[in-house]
Amino acid sequence: MHLTKADNSQGGSTTFNYERWTYLDDVNHDTWMLSTVFGQDECSDTIGTAWSAVSGYGTTKCEANMLQVDKASNSVGLGQRTFPQKPD
Repeated sequence: MHLTKADNSQGGSTTFNYERWTYLDDVNHDTWMLSTVFGQDECSDTIGTAWSAVSGYGTTKCEANMLQVDKASNSVGLGQRTFPQKPD
């Protein structure tokens, strides 16, 4: 669902249009998905995580085989992870 129109109830309104876009990866042609089982692939007793918090948006940590993203004092918490690259 997308917001298509906003009305301020005082005679002012605006409309919004959206276009589809794609990200083309010219390097990793056969890598199109990341599947992670927390507690197995990441966030286990022996494996940490590649996730980190976006600067200014809380913290990330592994606990009880789960990834936790804490929003700290912000209204949202954001985590980020680099996408694995295909070996040469």
